[in-house]
Amino acid sequence: RPPPGPPPQAAKTATPRLIDTQRRRALIVNCTEGVREKLRGFETRTLTVGGRIEPTRRAILDGINWLVAGASPGDALFLHYFAGNVVSPHELRRRLVDPLREGVKLTAIMDCSLELPWTSDGAEWRRDPSVAFAPADVVLLHASEPSRIALLDRPPSTTYLDLIDGSRVSSSQKFPLDRRLFSLVQGILPNSNPTIARPVAHQADSPRPSASSISSPSSSRPVALVAAGLGGLIIGDMLCP
Repeated sequence: RPPPGPPPQAAKTATPRLIDTQRRRALIVNCTEGVREKLRGFETRTLTVGGRIEPTRRAILDGINWLVAGASPGDALFLHYFAGNVVSPHELRRRLVDPLREGVKLTAIMDCSLELPWTSDGAEWRRDPSVAFAPADVVLLHASEPSRIALLDRPPSTTYLDLIDGSRVSSSQKFPLDRRLFSLVQGILPNSNPTIARPVAHQADSPRPSASSISSPSSSRPVALVAAGLGGLIIGDMLCP
């Protein structure tokens, strides 16, 4: 009989975590001075500083394409965007959010919308059924002034609820605002949405036509023939008394 082997060990569960080799990129569109210094460890691209020259739509889209290009799980992206509606919220969503995979973290501070499915003003989350879910971990902090970048100086114990401060936050995933700590790189949330496809419930708002309102070519043809026949009889009576 062979000697007994070592006792079986419990299977280890891998814990997702960020590693030091993750890629970190930041795009800054119209900002105050000194932002680069706050983004240590990020590869940063800046489009104007202090708003002296307004970036063009093409320059913004090129910057967004650079920001998300090749992003993979574990990467952390940051967007500081104060350009109003130079680019529509729908196109921002399509260019910035839709290409990102699950496991990618994007934090955005913006003065416009981004079409994310969840929004909160510090109370409960509200779902927008017309907006598609997204697999990546995307959080948008709404702001109206570039000075909002000062939140990067907040202590590590700052929660997302602390950052709202009379404004609102939008996200691709729901999370406890009073317990999740604010970080540009740590704590990537996995996808918790039931589906990634765009909801189609809003299509039911268009009423379906009733059967009586639909004219079938095959059913209307006999009626036309009968009408034509009666017309011919009447004309014949008039011509031949």
